[in-house]
Amino acid sequence: MGDTLPDLKDIAGPRLIGYMLNSVLYGSLGVQVYFYYEAFPKDRRAIKCLVYTIFLLETLQTIMFFRDCFVVFTKGLGNPSEVNTTQLCWFAVAILDGIVGCIVQIFFAYRIFVLSKSKIVPSIICIVAITQAISAVTAGIMARSTHISDTSKVSSLPICIWLSGSAICDTLIASFMTYYLSRCNSKVRQTRALISKLIRMTIETGSITASVAVVVLVMFLLGKPNFFSASITLSIILGKLYSNTTLVILNSRRNISDIDDASTSGQPLSLLNFEQDPNCNILGVLNDHESGDSGARQIKISV
Repeated sequence: MGDTLPDLKDIAGPRLIGYMLNSVLYGSLGVQVYFYYEAFPKDRRAIKCLVYTIFLLETLQTIMFFRDCFVVFTKGLGNPSEVNTTQLCWFAVAILDGIVGCIVQIFFAYRIFVLSKSKIVPSIICIVAITQAISAVTAGIMARSTHISDTSKVSSLPICIWLSGSAICDTLIASFMTYYLSRCNSKVRQTRALISKLIRMTIETGSITASVAVVVLVMFLLGKPNFFSASITLSIILGKLYSNTTLVILNSRRNISDIDDASTSGQPLSLLNFEQDPNCNILGVLNDHESGDSGARQIKISV
């Protein structure tokens, strides 16, 4: 720790705001998981494992934040050195955020693989995702024995790789998902609306997580106390943004089903007419099944 203690408000304030925002996002995630449980009881086992694993990890992180909040603002009340310690943030922020981000990114890499039938882009995304997760774990372990104000004791390299890798991965996912979906053409108005909705959601969700990762990285590198304090708040909620955006996309299948006015209560899939484009294998976002002797296809929405 440094020779002088930092101003408490520069550390305690951003931490408290981060804890509160994290709790709000956890509540939102809980609602999303409930919607998923009610709407998609017949979803594939792999998708269910993804959803509930993310939820368990986020629950663990929230419990750790509640513990830290209690310790810092009760036991540490009036004790600057207690407020300045990392507590469990080294694990709850860096390590869990990196793991959750990696899981989500690999999931979307698989979607891109099934959509495009190309192994190159998904492989690159998986490599970057695993690299950022390893860097996040490394950064967390290095930060365990330091104080929040002593950023000089933590190597900036693993933090930079973690946050920049996350931003690059999210950008690649949004870009290539948009590219492959935009190649899917259809003469059916409802299907065009479906594809437009998928593209819009992909761009929006990918830009949120990538933007936050970039902002946290820039604020950390600037090194100024006010900027660093703001980076604490954003880093606390980064993992919840990944999990919430993933559940929003999965649950959007229930909303998308309204396009064709099909009733899908209790079913994970809905049907849309779609003319298959030879340049677009829309599996991974849409599973197609032959319907009768007509040239049209019925498309089941799945992820």
